[in-house]
Amino acid sequence: MAILVFDVNETMLSLEPVGKALAPLFGDDPPAGEWFARLVHLSAVVDHIGAHRPFDELAVHALLRVAAGHGVDLARDGAREVVAVMGRLPPHDDVVEGLQRLAEAGHGRVAFSNSSSTALPAQLAHAGLTDLFDDIVSVEEAGWFKPDRRAYDGVASRLDAFANELTMVAAHDWDVAGAMATGMGGIFLERVPDTWHLPVPRPTTVTSMLDLVDVV
Repeated sequence: MAILVFDVNETMLSLEPVGKALAPLFGDDPPAGEWFARLVHLSAVVDHIGAHRPFDELAVHALLRVAAGHGVDLARDGAREVVAVMGRLPPHDDVVEGLQRLAEAGHGRVAFSNSSSTALPAQLAHAGLTDLFDDIVSVEEAGWFKPDRRAYDGVASRLDAFANELTMVAAHDWDVAGAMATGMGGIFLERVPDTWHLPVPRPTTVTSMLDLVDVV
């Protein structure tokens, strides 16, 4: 049986509430995607230069920079309020049934996120997903954000598994590719069409959690 390692934000949990929280500040087309992309970029940079910070702290900083770039006057406390919405995200409609099908087929299921070791369990509990995972792992345990290879090495160590015994499932091309670079398998959950942008071969791709049991 396979051991599937799942990204959480956007892969399991919908970021739609973040967009709604940003709308009063930015208008009808809030830059939620721009903010999340800047957050991922920032997390990679701070790891590279040896300046690791908590993910929620980086999220606030990234949002303040996006606001400044759009000419929006946003105080740090206001940014923290928006970032706090990340703790109250709902699951995508296919997540519960998809995880249940995998469990019934005997496959292992691990949640693995850049969210902190405090925030991640709270996110999954709020979404009602805790009992659908065998383990919940934050990158804080290894001290490196995905897609740094040491983050994936860390989850393999936590699970007492070799990399080739694990398969990363994510809606982010960089996350799947990062895992595969360490020897893990990869499945791209393409929630938004045409979002594999990397100049490396596309891995196995599904468009719904319900399809995973057929490809593992």
